[in-house]
Amino acid sequence: MGTDKKVQILLSTYNGERYLRAQLDSFVAQTIFQNVSVLIRDDGSTDGTATILQEYKRKYGFCVEYGSNIGTTRSYLWLLEHSNDACEFFAFSDQDDVWLPEKLEKEVTEIQTMDSTRPRLVSTHSEIVDRNLSHQGLSISVVNGVSFFNAMVQNVCPGHTQLLDRKLRDAVQKTTEPDTILVVDWWVYLVASGLGNVKILPEVTVLHRQHGNNTVGYATSTVRQFVTRLCRLHGKTAAAMTRQLEAFYRCYGEQTADSFRTELALFLNSLPSLKSRLHYVVNAKFFRQSVLDTTAVKILYILGKYCERNN
Repeated sequence: MGTDKKVQILLSTYNGERYLRAQLDSFVAQTIFQNVSVLIRDDGSTDGTATILQEYKRKYGFCVEYGSNIGTTRSYLWLLEHSNDACEFFAFSDQDDVWLPEKLEKEVTEIQTMDSTRPRLVSTHSEIVDRNLSHQGLSISVVNGVSFFNAMVQNVCPGHTQLLDRKLRDAVQKTTEPDTILVVDWWVYLVASGLGNVKILPEVTVLHRQHGNNTVGYATSTVRQFVTRLCRLHGKTAAAMTRQLEAFYRCYGEQTADSFRTELALFLNSLPSLKSRLHYVVNAKFFRQSVLDTTAVKILYILGKYCERNN
């Protein structure tokens, strides 16, 4: 089952004392915990998080670092930079979820079936729960598959489900523009789909807690999902997505397949004028996981919402 491989869990905490113990306990409950190490960076918490982390450091040997508040993206990039080179796989974690016991075993087993000559990313599905772990819904259904053309405009691999191999970790670390990354797990999906291969398992492996304080949350009804996504795609977020794609092109463009590089260049180079945007959108290859969402992106693109001037 591939349990001889070493995995390192990477967790950034910030004022997470309320739900943190449940997540840390779910690390210990992993079926392959004997082959797992844990690296935690606290991002300047002011509550009791540090005390909880010290307890688990003493009991289970978790490696804990305390730093100033640098934000979620930079904190996770720090974790990647300081991750253990002896490990073969790396798993991001949120501070307030609960992992099901076979999460890591399933992901490690699957990632070892993939082409190891290129960067590999495995993701799974999540059960959306409330603060009391009561069922609220499921994470987005990946009905159209994973692809760089999807990663351009949507992240379907949430960080709390991601397992990266060492090649992908190393590739992600090559970014020289951390401030252009919109969301670190989205960046990982971009790099993995552009340079390597991605697979999403159909199983649910995480109880993803929604309690109003999440950095990124899920809407669970169809109408709320569409409205939420449309709002995220609009205005500043749309321009930030463009900056993320520009940074990817500068950093990894020459390493990507011709079809990916061509599509990315068309997306970026067609932005300046309405005429060029209209011409590009007719045959654009980018897509989201629903027709409505893809249509929304195309409308906003035509309207110029992805231009830097909308920042």
